[in-house]
Amino acid sequence: MGIALLIVFSMFAIMAGCSSDSPTEGNPGEIEDLLTRSEFVDFNDPYGGFNMMDTPPAFGDPNIAAEYVEDATFDDPILDDTNVRDIATNDTRPLFLLITWGNLNRDSTIVNGTDWSGYLSIDPGVLVLKRTIRFEDRDRILRREQRELIEWVSYTQLRFDGILVRVIATPAAADSSIDSSATVLTFKTDPYSAEIKLSELPGLNRIVTLDDGNAVAFVAVEPSDISCPNGFMRGAWRNHPERRGGVFFGKWETFDGSVKGFMKGNYGVNDSGEKVFFGKMIDTQGRFEGIMKGRWGDNRVNGGWYAGQWVDRNLKISGVLRGEWKRSDRCNGGFYRGRWVMNCD
Repeated sequence: MGIALLIVFSMFAIMAGCSSDSPTEGNPGEIEDLLTRSEFVDFNDPYGGFNMMDTPPAFGDPNIAAEYVEDATFDDPILDDTNVRDIATNDTRPLFLLITWGNLNRDSTIVNGTDWSGYLSIDPGVLVLKRTIRFEDRDRILRREQRELIEWVSYTQLRFDGILVRVIATPAAADSSIDSSATVLTFKTDPYSAEIKLSELPGLNRIVTLDDGNAVAFVAVEPSDISCPNGFMRGAWRNHPERRGGVFFGKWETFDGSVKGFMKGNYGVNDSGEKVFFGKMIDTQGRFEGIMKGRWGDNRVNGGWYAGQWVDRNLKISGVLRGEWKRSDRCNGGFYRGRWVMNCD
């Protein structure tokens, strides 16, 4: 196992916690039960009551299928510049930044539209736009004329918009002998603006909520950090009306925004008083990919963290995941943004 992956697993183990009910890899009786049993909700069960059966695409839920579609790719003309294309080809430390803004919780009480027109810039460096997130109607990317600047027109109300960008440090900024904090990304809109140092990007998972119910989320992954599949995860959660805890649902996707599949699960508290979550991961066709299990906690008035792992059909740990969740003041739930990485060893 590589050093980088070992560090990631150690970090997740600390946050998710260790317990005696960890899965026993390859236990035939346990596997047979998980392949055949009906699903139920039990926070004391090692797998939360889930099974390993395939499901219809998007769990047969039309709302999940409609809400978590694949976002539009963007053929960035900035790569027509030979110099930029050479820089991208020789980039040894690819970084991908997902930024979403607006009504991340799809809150129907937000009745006024919001103008999020603005830009993302890097100094020094190159930005390559990979995807636009939920752009509709008046939303558009303005003509790209500078490799370090992406400008857009964006309006939101019931939904959100966003961009997925590849961040490339110039050869000077990528030099390990140079302080990477000297390279700064600037996100600028009227509702919210921020500056992020290049050195902060690896592992970045930040959600900022605004007073009007809107929010901005920044999540970054570094594929070269671990030579294994990894990417983003995002979705929503809702409290259950009759028990402590609730449900969550969403999608998981590669670092360049291709949808890998969907997830659906439950969160709550077990008999030991531990805040736990369990979920099921499927691919886009509904084929079983894994059972998620982990811990969650509060670290702010309106949000918190989650961290865990998932196991495959052989009960082998396939990967780890972590992220942040936020609570909406206007409905009985919220949303989450995070990252996942597969264990290739």
